[in-house]
Parts: sequence; C-alpha cells; structure tokens
Amino acid sequence: MPDISPDDLVTRTHDHLNQYISLADNKASILLTAQVAFLGLFANAVSNLSIEAPIVWWSALMSAGFTVIGVFLSGWVVYPRTPKPETGLFFWENIVEYDSKETFREEFEQLEDGGPREELIEENYDLATVAHNKYHFLRWSLRLTAGTVVFAVIAGVVFLFF
Repeated sequence: MPDISPDDLVTRTHDHLNQYISLADNKASILLTAQVAFLGLFANAVSNLSIEAPIVWWSALMSAGFTVIGVFLSGWVVYPRTPKPETGLFFWENIVEYDSKETFREEFEQLEDGGPREELIEENYDLATVAHNKYHFLRWSLRLTAGTVVFAVIAGVVFLFF
C-alpha cells in the first residue's frame, strides 16, 4: 500500500464505505424490481392456467413464498437506516438541526486539531455497520431469489412436460 497519511486513510475509508452502501442499494433496487415483476407474472400465470399436479402447485407456492420474503429483504436493504449520532458535523440529520448556516460554520471553526478526524472515524464505524447489515440482507435476498428460480423451473418443467 502506498504511503498515505492517517487523515487520507480515514477519508478514503469514508468514501469507500459510502460507495459500498450505494452499491448495495443499487443492487437491492434492481433485485426488488425483478422480484416484483416476477410476482406480477406469476399471479397472471396462476390465474390463467389450469394446474392439476400437486408438485406444480407446491413448487409455484414455494417460488412465490421465496419471492415475497426476498421482496421484504430487498426493501429492507434499500430503506435508510443510518444511525443518527447524538451530535456531529457529518451526518445530515445533525447538520440540519443547526439554526442556520452561520451556526453550523461556527461549530466547524471551533473544532480543535484532530476533531474532524475523530468525527470521521466515528462516522466510518457507523457506515461500516450499515454496510454490513445491508449486505447481510442482500445476500439472503439473493439466496431466496435463487430458490425462487429453482422452484419456478421445477413448476414450469413439470407443468409443460409431465
């Protein structure tokens, strides 16, 4: 790793975490769109088809169930959950609590050397926690979506060929 100062490392980590969180949100949004589209197609297919084989019904039901749970998990990833610190200068909810731009600027001017770095380090920890939780739920949503595909394929193959 090239020589970088501790301040640069803290700033790069902050940028990296923000990008990682944004990527999780983007991935979950795409997955959520696909899952909702599948549910719409699934509802249309089930209402128009005459399904007699129990394995087709159970596979279709499992596929829909996995999708509904996946939709919930993908939505949970996208929903903002960044913890709000009691005080601070980086988190937007703390910033808008200041009475004016001038009050906010004065707070910055009163910081001691190392103060901004400490604030950013604490923000990095909070962002890392958010990223960890988002990717945990995103991985589960992806697993459930894979289950959706497996059960949909089983239902489709049995319906079409048996």
